[in-house]
Amino acid sequence: MQQTPTKKLTFAADASSLILLHKAGMLQQLTSSCRFLATPLILNEIQRGATVSDKDIFAASVTLVAEIPAVDIDAAKKLSRADAGVLALYDRLKPDAVLSDDEAILKLCKRRGVRHFSTLSLLSLLVRRRIIDAASAFKLFSTIAQLGRYSPKIVHIAGEMLRKSASEEMSVHNNHRERSS
Repeated sequence: MQQTPTKKLTFAADASSLILLHKAGMLQQLTSSCRFLATPLILNEIQRGATVSDKDIFAASVTLVAEIPAVDIDAAKKLSRADAGVLALYDRLKPDAVLSDDEAILKLCKRRGVRHFSTLSLLSLLVRRRIIDAASAFKLFSTIAQLGRYSPKIVHIAGEMLRKSASEEMSVHNNHRERSS
């Protein structure tokens, strides 16, 4: 992990992304630089079948927000109540982005012009923001790609995003070193 930015990134998060971040060992670490908003339905979904200690980690890592009625009723009809809650959180609270690995949520976000990330693509943002270094991000990328249910196309696109962010990070680092010499 690197230096924490002054303003936390805030995400309306779905269960699958929170579970993947936890399984990759990142959820607790990211709470110093990221805020994950979730409804009680989402928290219940991520705690279902979890150990007592995992339930405690989820509860401590997520900012619980009361259920919010969906603004886009037509979109909500295509989603589970928990997933519709993610978009309702975004619509009502205007966090920085939606964090989801649910294809239906991501497609709706794209169609509506909502900034969104999958757990894999989140890594490139974390590198750009210097929340994690590139080497750590590539290790996490491999772990999350194995844990998640990603198509080869999604893994490829997110990998390209991460390589670009890592390259930019190296360029900035090298320029800073040259000026310091």
